[in-house]
Amino acid sequence: CDLVLLAEKGIDKEKIIDTIRYEFPQMKEIAVFEKIKGLLLISKMFNMVFRGYHHALARYSSKKLSSWLFKRVQNNTYDIVHFDMIHTAIYREFCQKVPTILVASDAYSMAAKNAALISTSVKSKTRGLIESFLLKNFEKAIYPNFNEVCTVSPSDTEYLSKISPASLVTTIGIAVSPEYINQGMNYSNCFYEKRILCVGNLDHKAIAEDIIYFLQNNLTMIREVYPGVAITILGKN
Repeated sequence: CDLVLLAEKGIDKEKIIDTIRYEFPQMKEIAVFEKIKGLLLISKMFNMVFRGYHHALARYSSKKLSSWLFKRVQNNTYDIVHFDMIHTAIYREFCQKVPTILVASDAYSMAAKNAALISTSVKSKTRGLIESFLLKNFEKAIYPNFNEVCTVSPSDTEYLSKISPASLVTTIGIAVSPEYINQGMNYSNCFYEKRILCVGNLDHKAIAEDIIYFLQNNLTMIREVYPGVAITILGKN
């Protein structure tokens, strides 16, 4: 099994490879490619919008990665190619007839639309609806090219199946290591009896607004039932 990934420009590739190799010593080849920047990125973004897709998908474009994948497919290196998240789906075209599976996890256009509809800002709402439209175009056009598309929620599966009938969409469970399942949850050594973990891209205004709303409204109601509940927020910016 080989692993290929994209990283920010200037990052220590060898350190990434060493870290992954330590966790997965049986991995055959680990390839790290840098994300594009500058004028090349801008041109790719315009190209995405011209095709009717979300411009952010261009951030994961890499000519070197495309060539790397194409050559290995040509040499019949793989029996199947696994793609993780919507951002990598742009590389499906380089796999030719090799079976492919995309773990999209979420229906991104649905998530963007839902975030837009609950936003209190007209600007954020408009932006979110436009983003949803562009993401939906991508999902409808690209997802049918995969042998299977997987999500982690039945609602996402139902939504993608509806907007893209030609796609085979299934729901998969979120993997949890056996040692965590077997040991169960033990709060005996914790100060707080209940804990909430909130993860999101806080750089996205609509998401940040949702979290603020949750803290100001829902958390208050939760603490009426669980006075000692603690919340941890993790996210970009």
